[in-house]
Parts: sequence; structure tokens; C-alpha cells
Amino acid sequence: MASTYLIHTPSPYCFRLIVPLNLRPHIGLSEIRRSLKTRSLSLAKERSHHIVGRLQKLFRNIRKDKGTTIMNQLTRDHIQGIIRDYIWESLVVSSYYFPYFFWWFCQRLSQYHIVYSI
Repeated sequence: MASTYLIHTPSPYCFRLIVPLNLRPHIGLSEIRRSLKTRSLSLAKERSHHIVGRLQKLFRNIRKDKGTTIMNQLTRDHIQGIIRDYIWESLVVSSYYFPYFFWWFCQRLSQYHIVYSI
């Protein structure tokens, strides 16, 4: 796992990923930066690795589906919501938040009218 996705701040480690130039118009972001909610380097690497894998797969699907009906229906807000959900899921799976994950996930699913499976 490349350490370039981690930023060490005075408090917890942060995740940082530069959005590829060709995807910025679709996503509406130039970078994705989120707290990993840990001061442990090993846990930060684990969480970062999980997030990067999911986001890279999302990026591949956006490139592949560009111009299709499903991509035309997804707005920047939908895509940014998917990204937020992926990051939250990654933090939940490796933390004490896990029991609350299913409740939260059901709440989030009800917000989307379009299901985009990755």
C-alpha cells in the first residue's frame, strides 16, 4: 500500500487521494481527504488500503460507464454520496462502530433512488 495516501496530522491520520483529471468533471472534486479516525499507523494503513481499493473500482466503473443511461442519471451529489458511504463503511468495518453499521447503512439506502452496485 502506497504511503502517499496517508497524511499524518497532529491528531488522527488522514486519507488523501487525488482524483484523476479525466474524472473531476463527473465527481466534482480534485481530491478526496478524510480523517481515518486513528492514531495507529498500522490501522491507518489498513483503512486507507480498503478505501483506495473501493475508490479505484468506482473510478474504473465511472470510466467504463461514461455516457450510459446509469451515468447520465447519477449527479455529482450522488457520486460524492457514494464516495462518502465507501469511506464510512471502511471506517466502520475496522472499528468499534460496527454494531451501528447496519442501522446506518439502511438509513443511507433509503436516500438513494438509484442503486449503483460496485
